[in-house]
Amino acid sequence: LKFLTQIHSEPFINVKSVNISLYQHVEQLEEISRCREKLKLLGDYLLTCRSGAFKELSKRLDQRSYLLESPHTYSVMDIRQIAEGIFETFLQSLIQFASNHVYQCDLCSQKGFICQIC
Repeated sequence: LKFLTQIHSEPFINVKSVNISLYQHVEQLEEISRCREKLKLLGDYLLTCRSGAFKELSKRLDQRSYLLESPHTYSVMDIRQIAEGIFETFLQSLIQFASNHVYQCDLCSQKGFICQIC
């Protein structure tokens, strides 16, 4: 039990490596995978903004920076929150923040390229 408590928030479960067909069989996990991809792309876009939006996004991640790095890596806490139905809401709030910034920021909206989501 102590071990599980220690690794609770460590991202060591790679769904793609463990069983990629989980995305096809678990509808909620498939949607979360799409959200993770969007979040990663938005994070990459915000990284180029000088306004500090990426720093704010990082704060909102609450020490889950891996969510911007690998869309298939999860922690035990993430899996638990998926089962409880709150992880997708958390991701949606991050996506909403990031996309609102991209649309409302003068710097981001005037860039000569479009984010990969658009």
